[in-house]
Amino acid sequence: MSKIRICPECDWVVELPPLAAGQHACCPRCQHTLAVSYERPAQQAIGYSIAGLVLFLLALPYPFVSFAVRGIQEQIVLLDTALSLLQRQEIWLALVIALTVAVIPALFLAATLYVHSALLFGRQSNAVSWPFLAGTTRALAHMKPWMMADVFLLGALISLTKISSSADIHLGPSFWPYCGFAVLVLWVANHIDYDWLWRRIKPNYRFNADIQVGRTAAEQDYLSCHTCQAINHKQRQYCRRCGENLNFSRWRDQRLTLALLVAASILYIPANLFTMMETVNFNSSTQSTILSGVIQLWQNGEQPIAAIIFFASIVVPVAKIAVLFALLFANRFLPQGAEKARTRLYRVTDFIGRWSMIDVFVVAILVALIHAGTVMAVYPGAAAAAFAGVVILTMFAAMSFDSRWIWQQTKQKERIGG
Repeated sequence: MSKIRICPECDWVVELPPLAAGQHACCPRCQHTLAVSYERPAQQAIGYSIAGLVLFLLALPYPFVSFAVRGIQEQIVLLDTALSLLQRQEIWLALVIALTVAVIPALFLAATLYVHSALLFGRQSNAVSWPFLAGTTRALAHMKPWMMADVFLLGALISLTKISSSADIHLGPSFWPYCGFAVLVLWVANHIDYDWLWRRIKPNYRFNADIQVGRTAAEQDYLSCHTCQAINHKQRQYCRRCGENLNFSRWRDQRLTLALLVAASILYIPANLFTMMETVNFNSSTQSTILSGVIQLWQNGEQPIAAIIFFASIVVPVAKIAVLFALLFANRFLPQGAEKARTRLYRVTDFIGRWSMIDVFVVAILVALIHAGTVMAVYPGAAAAAFAGVVILTMFAAMSFDSRWIWQQTKQKERIGG
């Protein structure tokens, strides 16, 4: 049976054909992927979630990395990256790292396991009676942007490369399980069939209203739930299928995005001017900012690492802020017909934003690992907390940006196939 879907990026009403396993459907107007069908979605999600959780438990108690310098040996477990910051009263940084590196990814796999197990092993008539089933499924979509285990691993490799010339580095027995955990989190997050989930959680949901394909939903007084994609009348407060508050699904006021961008821009100044990291090495102390750290890496012959840090910590935040500012005022300055290009630019901007956390993770790992007093020690600077705030504010800004505004000019003029 065909389904009606409202594109969340351009507001176009589309009729989806039946999809076989491995097929996907895209919006004909903006090319956003509207639906993907997977073979045996519950069995795969359960299997990979269990495997990921087992690897996560193996990664917690054992040493993650260790180093030795001048006869002094140090090693850390995974959660020491947050605990060492907490001991230094860096509560904000410790919370960000604990949540993005361990808590949220593990909760995501546990929630995925719970939801799919309820629907696969419980009878369909009884599945909806499992507690918090709909709420847990809603939470899956909200947790996805904040899982950064893969970014943390890249930060770990960079931090170990930075100190490899002055110390002996060894990967601990929990490093490889965490690598597997990060890979499985990515796989599960990108292979959940939300259509399959909601059809079974709410099997009696039907949309019987008269809505025309090939027009925008806004001009027909409908909107799509941003969580479960159900079609609702614009006057409803909560989604009729999943119960999500529909305020975020309405056409959003761009002043929120503007306010977040202004705040991120202001915070980016101390993030660049203040000390990112202080290194004590045999009674000598070196303070480095983001830029001076990049220059030092380049001068020490570590050009690939310097390029990654420069791109993630300087190019990406500046470009993301600039692009979102430009998109906010695009209707005034860009000619009609550039909507697809602007939409693609927004997607790239939204995707790469979290990778700026690399530098924060580098600082956290080095602070946890290197604390051998006057022989060698690393301390976080004020810029680390400020830069983490910049990354999170720009991520919120990208989430609050309503890409449907890009297509508003053409809603009365464009007809697919017409």
